[in-house]
Amino acid sequence: FNVSCRMDVTGEPRTGSLRITNNDADEGPYEVTLYATGRVPDIHVTTVNGQEIVNGGTYDFGMVHLGAGSSRELYIGNKDYGVLYLGPAELSGDLNDFRFPVLNGQSAIYGAQAGGVMVFAPLSPGPKNLTVTFTSNDPDESPYEIHLTGVGGIREMVVEQPVGSAPLIEHEIRDFGEVGVGSEKTLIYVIRN
Repeated sequence: FNVSCRMDVTGEPRTGSLRITNNDADEGPYEVTLYATGRVPDIHVTTVNGQEIVNGGTYDFGMVHLGAGSSRELYIGNKDYGVLYLGPAELSGDLNDFRFPVLNGQSAIYGAQAGGVMVFAPLSPGPKNLTVTFTSNDPDESPYEIHLTGVGGIREMVVEQPVGSAPLIEHEIRDFGEVGVGSEKTLIYVIRN
């Protein structure tokens, strides 16, 4: 005969007993205690460099110049058994400055990953924030919330003379030194931004 155990979605431990009666004169009924531990999906969120983003945690893109962008792979993994199913993401904050992958319908079996690419491409200077909230079937970490931050930076002009030296300070004086009559002397400047 077979004995089966079916777990519900919470993965709560199950206990039970099995009693087998018999007609053996010198043996009583056989009693067996049954126990099962549930294994449910366990969400784990990281970036391409392995940086973990805990539930409620922040990923900072740092400063990104206007007209440029910075992207990071986002991995949503399953550290336990079962299949992790992801629901839709709800976004709030500076929506025009960030891109976040569509998660709804993605899934990950044990040891596998879902996800996509996050992008920060600021349209104006200053600090930017995006809050991302998404659901899954992880019983103790749904919804999952991630805060994305970054700063839109303006490229500043830097002047060097001589080339490769520390940037000039505004109103700094550069001296040609002595220049003979009828000759010339050149100072080479480099402008970077």
